[in-house]
Amino acid sequence: MKPDYERIAGDYREARPHYPEQLVARIAGWLPEGPLEVLDAGAGTGIGTRALAGVLGPWASILAVEPSPAMRREAASDAAPGTVWIDGRAEALPAGDGSIDLVFSAQALHWFDRPAFYRECGRVLKPGGAVAILYNNRDWRQDRFAAGYEVLLERYSPGYRRDYREFDIRGELAALDWTASTHEESEVWTRPMRPDAFMAMSRSSSRAQAARDAAGAKLFDREVETLMDRHAKTDGSVEVLYRCVLTLAAKAG
Repeated sequence: MKPDYERIAGDYREARPHYPEQLVARIAGWLPEGPLEVLDAGAGTGIGTRALAGVLGPWASILAVEPSPAMRREAASDAAPGTVWIDGRAEALPAGDGSIDLVFSAQALHWFDRPAFYRECGRVLKPGGAVAILYNNRDWRQDRFAAGYEVLLERYSPGYRRDYREFDIRGELAALDWTASTHEESEVWTRPMRPDAFMAMSRSSSRAQAARDAAGAKLFDREVETLMDRHAKTDGSVEVLYRCVLTLAAKAG
């Protein structure tokens, strides 16, 4: 199921979580010194793009590739310096052979034809270049509130399973014929959220939109509000536990 970006783009930019800066900064250690050519595949509204620009600094020229006009419009309101936004697909990256130091993707790999995307990474990367895949995942195994929200999505969103993104990214990258080495690490962090902020984040999710369409927005939102009330802190906020995972692969030099 592809998301309806016209419906969710605004909430996506405003409500989706950011990424731990120290984890994003690990990417720089896999890159050469000096000017960098970077491609962000499936850049969305630029949350990951801005995080990456913040740690790479002015040395990096970033080509942000995003097929949705609505997401690109939202990104334009807060674009990182040195970033150019263009229409394009992960399976046909708009870059020449051996021209890119880093292919980056945040929160988007599950939408790609992964084998086609990996082939494109091997084509566009310079020798010694790298791929960095970043994901913020609600840690429903450790967080009772997150687990309760997953129950609602599985109940109301047709075909949804909470483990739909649990494929072996590192293993897939390591199996490629152009890969020299891989690395994976994660950081667990907590995001306090007011009820209105959590509802906005929920509205930004294609899976939650499918639940609203199937069950009715009033019913689904009432269930989410009841869940928040059950887990609310004394100030009315809820805390969402995330595990942010960074997976890296270097191309042979």
